Amino acid sequence: MSRRNPMNQRYKKETAPKGVSKKSASSAKPARKRAEEPIAEKASTAVSRPSLHPDTPEYRKARKNWWIILWAAGACLGLGYLIMLEPVSRDIPLSDEGLATLRAVFTFFATALILISWWLDFRVLRPMMKAHKQGVSYEEYRSGDYQSPLKYRKRDRDDSSEHNDKDPFEL
Repeated sequence: MSRRNPMNQRYKKETAPKGVSKKSASSAKPARKRAEEPIAEKASTAVSRPSLHPDTPEYRKARKNWWIILWAAGACLGLGYLIMLEPVSRDIPLSDEGLATLRAVFTFFATALILISWWLDFRVLRPMMKAHKQGVSYEEYRSGDYQSPLKYRKRDRDDSSEHNDKDPFEL
């Protein structure tokens, strides 16, 4: 909100000293009631959410490696872009074909690193998060020794379909 100009005629009154602007209407509003409890106590009664990410050393190491791979892919893409710029490419003692090959190599490595990070995410990190969400260890989850509620549901559906061997489209 802009500040009022005390020199404007709208804000000058004969009773007010020269150069003083009109009082704000906020001072005429009634005072708010104070809260019954301090804010710190209200925050402590809030329900904390369970973490989606497991707090295990193997998960932290895999997540750290995932970030390192992504940053390395970004660096490869950045270097490939820098090589493409005119001032930088003049300082590199390579022909145009050599610069194009160097850009292609950096792009290839960036693409390979991104694919590795996808693999790490889908094959390592997400199963760890799923195991943590289901309350089992990662080793049990990988071996399949735990009883998932989804397996029970699928087995129950398979058992219920046994009584109906007749093909519904058969005449």
